[in-house]
Amino acid sequence: MAAGAVERLVNESDPDRLEERVASNMRAMARFFWFTIEFGLMRARSSEAHEDPLRVYGSGLLSSYGEIEHAVESSDVQRFPFQLEWVVNQGFRIDRFQPLLFVVDSFEHLFEEVNRLETWVGEGRLDNVAPGEPVISEEEVRISLEAARSG
Repeated sequence: MAAGAVERLVNESDPDRLEERVASNMRAMARFFWFTIEFGLMRARSSEAHEDPLRVYGSGLLSSYGEIEHAVESSDVQRFPFQLEWVVNQGFRIDRFQPLLFVVDSFEHLFEEVNRLETWVGEGRLDNVAPGEPVISEEEVRISLEAARSG
Protein backbone atom coordinates (compact mmCIF):
# COMPACT_ATOMS: atom_id res chain seq x y z
CA MET A 1 0.00 0.00 0.00
CA ALA A 2 1.01 3.64 -0.28
CA ALA A 3 3.51 4.83 2.26
CA GLY A 4 1.78 5.56 5.52
CA ALA A 5 -1.62 4.16 4.55
CA VAL A 6 -1.48 1.06 6.72
CA GLU A 7 0.18 3.01 9.52
CA ARG A 8 -2.67 5.56 9.47
CA LEU A 9 -5.20 2.77 9.58
CA VAL A 10 -3.44 0.96 12.40
CA ASN A 11 -3.25 4.13 14.48
CA GLU A 12 -6.63 5.71 13.71
CA SER A 13 -9.07 2.99 12.74
CA ASP A 14 -11.72 1.27 14.77
CA PRO A 15 -9.95 -2.04 15.53
CA ASP A 16 -13.10 -3.97 14.66
CA ARG A 17 -13.02 -2.64 11.09
CA LEU A 18 -9.25 -2.42 10.61
CA GLU A 19 -8.85 -5.42 8.29
CA GLU A 20 -11.86 -4.38 6.23
CA ARG A 21 -10.44 -0.88 5.77
CA VAL A 22 -6.98 -2.14 4.86
CA ALA A 23 -8.53 -4.47 2.26
CA SER A 24 -10.60 -1.57 0.89
CA ASN A 25 -7.51 0.62 0.46
CA MET A 26 -5.63 -2.23 -1.21
CA ARG A 27 -8.57 -2.88 -3.55
CA ALA A 28 -8.76 0.81 -4.48
CA MET A 29 -5.05 0.98 -5.26
CA ALA A 30 -5.16 -2.24 -7.28
CA ARG A 31 -8.01 -0.80 -9.35
CA PHE A 32 -6.09 2.41 -9.90
CA PHE A 33 -3.10 0.38 -11.07
CA TRP A 34 -5.28 -1.78 -13.33
CA PHE A 35 -7.00 1.10 -15.08
CA THR A 36 -3.82 3.13 -15.54
CA ILE A 37 -0.55 1.20 -15.64
CA GLU A 38 -2.12 -1.95 -17.08
CA PHE A 39 -5.05 -0.72 -19.19
CA GLY A 40 -4.67 3.03 -19.52
CA LEU A 41 -5.73 5.11 -22.48
CA MET A 42 -4.69 8.71 -23.16
CA ARG A 43 -6.13 11.39 -25.39
CA ALA A 44 -3.93 12.21 -28.34
CA ARG A 45 -2.48 15.70 -28.50
CA SER A 46 -4.51 17.93 -30.79
CA SER A 47 -1.83 17.75 -33.51
CA GLU A 48 -2.15 13.94 -33.51
CA ALA A 49 -5.93 13.75 -33.18
CA HIS A 50 -6.54 13.63 -36.92
CA GLU A 51 -5.00 10.14 -36.97
CA ASP A 52 -6.62 8.64 -33.89
CA PRO A 53 -8.04 10.43 -30.85
CA LEU A 54 -6.69 7.81 -28.40
CA ARG A 55 -3.26 6.53 -27.45
CA VAL A 56 -2.48 3.40 -25.49
CA TYR A 57 -0.03 3.56 -22.57
CA GLY A 58 -1.06 0.64 -20.35
CA SER A 59 1.32 -2.32 -20.46
CA GLY A 60 -1.54 -4.84 -20.51
CA LEU A 61 -2.77 -3.21 -23.69
CA LEU A 62 0.65 -2.70 -25.26
CA SER A 63 1.51 -6.38 -24.87
CA SER A 64 -1.19 -7.53 -27.30
CA TYR A 65 -2.27 -6.24 -30.68
CA GLY A 66 -5.71 -7.76 -30.05
CA GLU A 67 -6.01 -5.83 -26.76
CA ILE A 68 -4.93 -2.59 -28.46
CA GLU A 69 -7.41 -3.02 -31.31
CA HIS A 70 -10.21 -3.88 -28.88
CA ALA A 71 -9.44 -0.95 -26.55
CA VAL A 72 -9.15 1.67 -29.26
CA GLU A 73 -11.57 0.53 -31.97
CA SER A 74 -14.23 -1.78 -30.54
CA SER A 75 -17.74 -0.43 -30.09
CA ASP A 76 -18.06 -2.95 -27.22
CA VAL A 77 -15.76 -0.83 -25.03
CA GLN A 78 -17.07 2.00 -22.90
CA ARG A 79 -14.41 4.72 -22.65
CA PHE A 80 -14.87 7.36 -19.97
CA PRO A 81 -12.80 10.34 -18.93
CA PHE A 82 -10.68 9.37 -15.93
CA GLN A 83 -12.50 10.07 -12.69
CA LEU A 84 -10.80 8.84 -9.54
CA GLU A 85 -14.16 8.25 -7.84
CA TRP A 86 -15.15 5.82 -10.57
CA VAL A 87 -11.78 4.11 -10.96
CA VAL A 88 -11.36 3.13 -7.29
CA ASN A 89 -14.88 1.69 -7.19
CA GLN A 90 -14.82 -0.16 -10.52
CA GLY A 91 -14.16 -3.90 -10.40
CA PHE A 92 -12.54 -5.73 -13.29
CA ARG A 93 -12.01 -9.20 -14.69
CA ILE A 94 -8.57 -10.36 -15.74
CA ASP A 95 -9.74 -13.19 -18.00
CA ARG A 96 -11.26 -11.21 -20.89
CA PHE A 97 -10.95 -8.09 -22.98
CA GLN A 98 -11.86 -5.08 -20.90
CA PRO A 99 -15.38 -3.71 -21.53
CA LEU A 100 -14.67 -0.42 -19.70
CA LEU A 101 -11.59 1.78 -19.83
CA PHE A 102 -10.66 5.23 -18.53
CA VAL A 103 -8.94 7.95 -20.53
CA VAL A 104 -6.48 10.45 -19.06
CA ASP A 105 -5.66 13.70 -20.84
CA SER A 106 -1.87 13.44 -20.49
CA PHE A 107 0.91 11.99 -18.37
CA GLU A 108 0.74 15.20 -16.33
CA HIS A 109 -2.94 14.47 -15.67
CA LEU A 110 -2.06 10.90 -14.66
CA PHE A 111 0.61 12.14 -12.22
CA GLU A 112 -1.92 14.57 -10.72
CA GLU A 113 -4.29 11.64 -10.18
CA VAL A 114 -1.53 9.64 -8.47
CA ASN A 115 -1.07 12.55 -6.08
CA ARG A 116 -4.83 12.73 -5.51
CA LEU A 117 -4.92 9.01 -4.77
CA GLU A 118 -2.18 9.44 -2.17
CA THR A 119 -4.11 12.33 -0.59
CA TRP A 120 -7.28 10.25 -0.48
CA VAL A 121 -5.43 7.43 1.27
CA GLY A 122 -4.24 9.86 3.91
CA GLU A 123 -7.72 11.32 4.36
CA GLY A 124 -9.37 7.90 4.70
CA ARG A 125 -11.44 8.35 1.54
CA LEU A 126 -10.58 4.83 0.34
CA ASP A 127 -11.63 3.06 3.54
CA ASN A 128 -14.95 1.92 2.07
CA VAL A 129 -14.74 1.41 -1.69
CA ALA A 130 -17.11 -0.89 -3.55
CA PRO A 131 -16.64 -4.61 -2.95
CA GLY A 132 -15.70 -6.97 -5.75
CA GLU A 133 -12.66 -7.55 -7.88
CA PRO A 134 -9.91 -7.70 -7.06
CA VAL A 135 -10.46 -9.83 -4.01
CA ILE A 136 -7.91 -9.04 -1.31
CA SER A 137 -7.09 -12.11 0.75
CA GLU A 138 -6.88 -12.19 4.53
CA GLU A 139 -3.22 -13.17 4.16
CA GLU A 140 -2.47 -10.06 2.07
CA VAL A 141 -4.12 -7.91 4.73
CA ARG A 142 -2.24 -9.70 7.52
CA ILE A 143 1.12 -9.22 5.77
CA SER A 144 0.42 -5.52 5.26
CA LEU A 145 -0.56 -5.05 8.88
CA GLU A 146 2.48 -6.93 10.15
CA ALA A 147 4.77 -4.79 8.00
CA ALA A 148 3.13 -1.60 9.28
CA ARG A 149 3.38 -2.66 12.89
CA SER A 150 7.02 -3.67 12.62
CA GLY A 151 7.82 -0.26 11.30
